[in-house]
Amino acid sequence: MLKEANCSKRGCKHYTGAIQPDGTEQTETHACKAYPKGIPTEISIGTDKHLKVRNDQENDIFYEKNRKIKATVEAETKDGETEIYVMSEADDDWMRAGRLRMAAKDGDEVAKKQLEAMENTELSVVTNSKTI
Repeated sequence: MLKEANCSKRGCKHYTGAIQPDGTEQTETHACKAYPKGIPTEISIGTDKHLKVRNDQENDIFYEKNRKIKATVEAETKDGETEIYVMSEADDDWMRAGRLRMAAKDGDEVAKKQLEAMENTELSVVTNSKTI
């Protein structure tokens, strides 16, 4: 059985999943846009985080975090009509990030650190909906 790829665990946006080059489990390996024929072991299950282009690539793709927005979805039915509400963490954050970016540009180190923390925050997707 194929071990889960570090690329998948880390949420690389270029990871495409497992492939079987000859159609059998014996050749099963991980693939991505950088390595469509198979990710090298030192990246897929090793310690190489693929943070820059490598010499064995035929393209210039490397690790990039999949940025997904966390959202809450609720639905309410009134008089036979369903209304769906989607609330996202990003609703207010984009304004805050803009203010922080301006302050950081003017040399505010605290704003720079807060902006970096926002930009590096791992987000996830809510896939379940709740009917109220």
